[in-house]
Amino acid sequence: RFVWNTQVTGLLRGDEIPARRERIAGVEIRELRTGAQRQIAADEVILATGGFQSNLEMVRQYWPADTPFPSRILIGSGRNS
Repeated sequence: RFVWNTQVTGLLRGDEIPARRERIAGVEIRELRTGAQRQIAADEVILATGGFQSNLEMVRQYWPADTPFPSRILIGSGRNS
């Protein structure tokens, strides 16, 4: 299940559950629209943190050396945009 407009503020470890010890057992979140904080337990947690596409300085810094930087670019675009 996806949870939109939400910031993960922490990871929950499964220390209290012997079979899940040393595993991530969920997340602590803050709902960005309401500010409400809560915990969500999960069997699996996927961290999809994105990249640095919105940071033009980093896009320039890590641009492939063998490819000329374009004169125009959408901020955060990849080299094929």
